[in-house]
Amino acid sequence: MKATRIMNASCKQIQQLIQENVLEDIYQSTGKRISADKLSAPFEYQKTLKNRMGKMGKVKASIDELSTYAYQASFFSAQGKNTLRYTWKVIDEGHVEVIYEEAYEANTKANDWNFHLMSFLYKRNNKKRMQTVLQYMEDALKQQAA
Repeated sequence: MKATRIMNASCKQIQQLIQENVLEDIYQSTGKRISADKLSAPFEYQKTLKNRMGKMGKVKASIDELSTYAYQASFFSAQGKNTLRYTWKVIDEGHVEVIYEEAYEANTKANDWNFHLMSFLYKRNNKKRMQTVLQYMEDALKQQAA
């Protein structure tokens, strides 16, 4: 699934925002602070997440890519692998197109069928949630600029 938004920002601002959020997530999950220069792909850590049914569970988080124009992370659980990816590119002076993508790979055929069925049923909600994520990102960029 994919969502796109054009933001009033530079690529560097978006990269810094994502990097700051990743560093904070690592700290919240592990209790350890790491410096930005030590954060590079691949980087793995354990994280506790709430699933869509409200149950808490441990996952292995893996930062697969963190560059000037992209960020990708994978989350491995007993049910499969969730991947999220942000890419961004300059549209013109002061405007950047941000693309947010999510993917899921189930570890069994039954989980895969269930995911496809639920994705079909909740497609509208998922699209709205992804747009909300991009809106939060844009709001954070505006706060940094102020």
